[in-house]
This record gives sequence, C-alpha cells and structure tokens, in this order.
Amino acid sequence: MRITAITPSDENGRRQIFTDGEPFVSMTADLVMALDIHVGDELDDRRLEEITVRVESAAALQKAYTFLSYNALSRKALFDKLIRAGYGEAACEAALERLEQVGMVDDAALCARLVDVMRHTKRWGHRKVRFELRRRGIPEETVREALDDGFDDTENAVCQIRKKYAGGDLSDPKTRAKIAAGLNRLGFDYDTVRAAITVENFE
Repeated sequence: MRITAITPSDENGRRQIFTDGEPFVSMTADLVMALDIHVGDELDDRRLEEITVRVESAAALQKAYTFLSYNALSRKALFDKLIRAGYGEAACEAALERLEQVGMVDDAALCARLVDVMRHTKRWGHRKVRFELRRRGIPEETVREALDDGFDDTENAVCQIRKKYAGGDLSDPKTRAKIAAGLNRLGFDYDTVRAAITVENFE
C-alpha cells in the first residue's frame, strides 16, 4: 500500500490521506507532520497500525476533552466512557497517558477533592464515602490512602441528626431506631451512630 495523495479535507486544516488512489484516513495537519507522512511512502502492516492508532487516539483525546468539560473523571471512568464511545483500547490508553501527563486525569487529586466534598459538604459517613469513590472508578489503594487519616465521623452524624431529625424524642426507642437506620444509609457505622445519638441526647 502506498500513499498517493495528501489533500485538504475541510476548512479546519485537516488532511485527507489517499492510498493507492482511494481515501484512507483524515487527520490534522499537525498529525501528518508528527507521523512524518509523505506522498510516495510505502505502508507495511506495522506502519498502517501505527497511523491508525495515532489517528484514533487523537480522536479519543478530543472526545475525552468533551467528557472532562462536564465534570472531572477518574482514569477508569474516562476509559470506560471512551470504550463505550467506540474507541479501541490502545487509542484510549494513549489518550489517557497524554491527559495524565498534563494533569487533566489525576486519581489522587480527584479523590482528595471528592473526600472533602463528601465529608464537609454532604456530611456522609465513612462507608458511603468509600462506596462512592469506588463507584466512580478510583482505585482501592488510592481510596484507602485518602481515607486512612483518622477522621472522626461523629460530628457529621450529629449534623445529620440535627438536620433531618430536629425535635425528635431521642429517648424514644422507635425514634432512635429510625435515626440509626437513616444514618446507616448515609454510611455511618453502629459505633458512630450510637456516639452521635448519645452526644445529641445530652445537648
């Protein structure tokens, strides 16, 4: 297979590559230069694969920018979105490596920001914070490092009681059971729930 022509394909400066007289692939002028493509080049299977992956990874990178313009994503979450969008694994990996190099994908930094929001704004318990971080595709080791800081959930549990159950009779077993169930759904463990109810009952 031989490159027989390189022509402008649109007003955005893209180039259409022709092989053996037929359209092969469209790419940016910068990518043509980066790949050192010239009319007359003979393309073996290895060179064809290199060009195909680079073109697809460039497209995947642009798609990733679009996804990230809506909200920050973990590496896994972004990879999964790109795969569902139809890009190959090699192209997705290449795009993600580039994004990591420029700091646009950083699981540790994202995890730290999410932990701060979940603890200090949403006031969730430890277990729900962990669950949500893992659900967003943040690696277990990164989650463990972020949460292994001795943070005490009791204050957050007390805040939830005051927010959702203000005026409730904490001496009533049914009320206490209702509060305990609600706090459990928000990720607080038994000991934290008991401590929070005790604190609130004596204030």
